[in-house]
Amino acid sequence: MSTTEFDVRAKKLELFDMFQQEFEKARDEGEDSVSTFFSSISFLLGSFVPVTVESQSYGPMLGMLLDSMTNGLQTGINAVGSKDVSFIKIVKTH
Repeated sequence: MSTTEFDVRAKKLELFDMFQQEFEKARDEGEDSVSTFFSSISFLLGSFVPVTVESQSYGPMLGMLLDSMTNGLQTGINAVGSKDVSFIKIVKTH
């Protein structure tokens, strides 16, 4: 594993831990707080896109964000063992 790969992985884990802690606080406070957490994180991510990439990359970046979110949703559904959930993901291949 290269140093760059280690740094990226370490940063991902650091961010995940931070968001996990904030999510746990929101969950303890109730559904309204969880909704605020999700909408705030979504707004934050969306607001970073235009200041990070060129305008022609907005669409691909949004696609990557949605793909990551749906992958996380599917992982969560599997983790909690939900049997009554239908989840269909449409994937465009190149």
